[in-house]
Amino acid sequence: MIKNWKLTVTMTGEPPVVVAVTPRVILDFEREFKVGLVGAMSNEMRLEHMFWLGWKSMHRAGHVVRPFDAWCEDLEDIELRVEAAPLDEEPSVGSSPKSPSKQG
Repeated sequence: MIKNWKLTVTMTGEPPVVVAVTPRVILDFEREFKVGLVGAMSNEMRLEHMFWLGWKSMHRAGHVVRPFDAWCEDLEDIELRVEAAPLDEEPSVGSSPKSPSKQG
């Protein structure tokens, strides 16, 4: 699931930072590039897409980032890690693990 997408971003002279590709980052990506993220990754993924996900994910995680093109000048490495969720952790239909239970 989306919650298991992580990027390891290494900027020149800095230690690597691991950030999550959150649903909000994915929404921002789809609005920016006018293409779904899954479609872009499977059919027409460009390095710019990966770099943009790293930049936006760092920004959304609270890191101070320069404008995109300037940020790219200091980008040393970026790695996407997609981890599969264990089958026993998937919520059942109609449940929401983050929603408080209603007591009546």
